[in-house]
Amino acid sequence: MSFSLGDEKFDDDDMVPGAPALSLPESHSQSDFGRRDSSLKYVVFGGLISIGLLLMVSLLPFSYQAVEYHEYGLLQSRTTSEVFTGNVYSPGRYWEGPDFVMKKFTATAHFVDFAEFGIFSAAESNETVGVTFYVDITFSYFLKQSEIGDLYKTYAFDYAEVVEARAAEAIRNRAGKILTEAYFGQRTYVAEQFKDAVILRLNDSPAMPVEVDQLYVGAIRVEESLSQKKMERVLQAACLWVCGVRPPGVVDPQHETNAAEEYRKVAQLERDYTAVQVNQIQLEKTKVLELAASYGTLAVQKAEAEATQLVEMTRTEGFRNLTDKLNVTEEKHKASFDYLYNLDRMEDANATATFLSDFTVFKI
Repeated sequence: MSFSLGDEKFDDDDMVPGAPALSLPESHSQSDFGRRDSSLKYVVFGGLISIGLLLMVSLLPFSYQAVEYHEYGLLQSRTTSEVFTGNVYSPGRYWEGPDFVMKKFTATAHFVDFAEFGIFSAAESNETVGVTFYVDITFSYFLKQSEIGDLYKTYAFDYAEVVEARAAEAIRNRAGKILTEAYFGQRTYVAEQFKDAVILRLNDSPAMPVEVDQLYVGAIRVEESLSQKKMERVLQAACLWVCGVRPPGVVDPQHETNAAEEYRKVAQLERDYTAVQVNQIQLEKTKVLELAASYGTLAVQKAEAEATQLVEMTRTEGFRNLTDKLNVTEEKHKASFDYLYNLDRMEDANATATFLSDFTVFKI
């Protein structure tokens, strides 16, 4: 007697001596073993496919890396933590696999604010000394996309602190070369000097891959002790005039009155000019904001129009494929189908068929 179990074949010679003969019921024939073996294979194969699909569904979201419109990105491996600095990713979505993640940098403007930043002006002459000022300064800069890889290799994500420290050093050094009078009447000149100093310092080796955009000089305050000393000198001179004593070096009172009036006029002109500059800056700000809003609205409308066009083109192609598959060739049948399809898509319409025959009735 011989039989097979799976891929193995047995006969009487393979039996153990003294063991009773093996008899199988007729229901357990060779074909039954073959069917069981095939069923087992299908189960294993189906299990492997299920596991593969589960892994794909689980890992698929992690395989896409998104870089937003206001960001740049560098690819980093999750397993080794290595950052690949050779390629800087622009805004978009990228398929890189589940082992990678994006390290992101800000693509929009970076702002640095120095509030009540202490500086020391240059002396007017060898007989005088400089004056301590407290200035509000704000400047903005952008990262250079092509050099972000080098930026990360040198500074990682600590570049902002380095930019701020270099800028503070540059402003203090340049402030000591600007005369005191410039801080009162030449604000634009002072801002240009500070901006030039910041740019030069950031370009010193090792250069920072950034581009300085704007620099603004806000409030300029004099040291309180200096203001108090000036007030004391004015009061002292006034007391001497009341007592009938002319202080040394003081000219005729009428001349001082005229000079004071002239200074008042100059001060008023400076205030008016400053107000005009402030108004121009505000108008420029309004213009930039309105342009940005207009461009944003235009981009949204353009995207919506393109999306509508794509949907309609896809719908037309799908309708043509459907009619071809159903062998619908007459235009009136196509029009009827399109009409019923549109009715079905309407939220306030309810289309039902009472029966399907040559006299099918549709109720709306």
